[in-house]
Amino acid sequence: MDGVPLEVALMQKAGGEPNAVGVFAAVTLLDWYLMDQDLLIVMERPPASMNLLEYVSCRGGRLEEDVARILMKQIVDAAIDLQNKEIFHRDLKCENTLVEMGPEPRIRIIDFGCGSFQMKKVYKRFSGTLVFAPPEWFSCRKYRPSPTTVWQLGVILYQMLNRHHFDTKLFTQGLIKFNRKLSKECLAFLHQCLEEDSRRRPSLEDLRFHSWLLPLRPVPQTLLSLSPVPQGSIL
Repeated sequence: MDGVPLEVALMQKAGGEPNAVGVFAAVTLLDWYLMDQDLLIVMERPPASMNLLEYVSCRGGRLEEDVARILMKQIVDAAIDLQNKEIFHRDLKCENTLVEMGPEPRIRIIDFGCGSFQMKKVYKRFSGTLVFAPPEWFSCRKYRPSPTTVWQLGVILYQMLNRHHFDTKLFTQGLIKFNRKLSKECLAFLHQCLEEDSRRRPSLEDLRFHSWLLPLRPVPQTLLSLSPVPQGSIL
């Protein structure tokens, strides 16, 4: 892929060729252009979608646990798909996660500008959203792909279930608490993702088979519907 910008190469591998629109969780790259020093990307536009932060806001700033479970199951599967393709997104967060509206919401992953092809060695240069960086970055300026991705999924789930913003430094100081009204299984999932010791975090495959996600119970359609949608929220 000589001469191809990294973000383009990542999107091509994550979302497939233009004829694969809608097949993968990652949005599909349709075309790209280099204009002087700028990169212009033309990508798939998922119909009737908004980012996850907007989706949560439209539902009152916090999701019902059953709805969050459906979305998290899809996010875990999307992260595993990227990992299998040796892609480290590096900036998974609510703003980079689209919710495509339909009979059931569908997760789509966007913005690979901070990403890289996955390396086996540790990363010593941070790229992403610093406030969501894993604790090991602040303690030793090193981090690895899988534990970092698991941490990011924990941050996303926290923001789906709480009306508060997340900050890693505040969390490590004990200033951010979990909603104790959540089920024991959900709290266990959160605690495992947001384990401060990266060596003790589960793998993405472990999360896929976590008891909170299996079995995935049916959710009433009234919980999944989103009405009304504030004007301007749909992409």
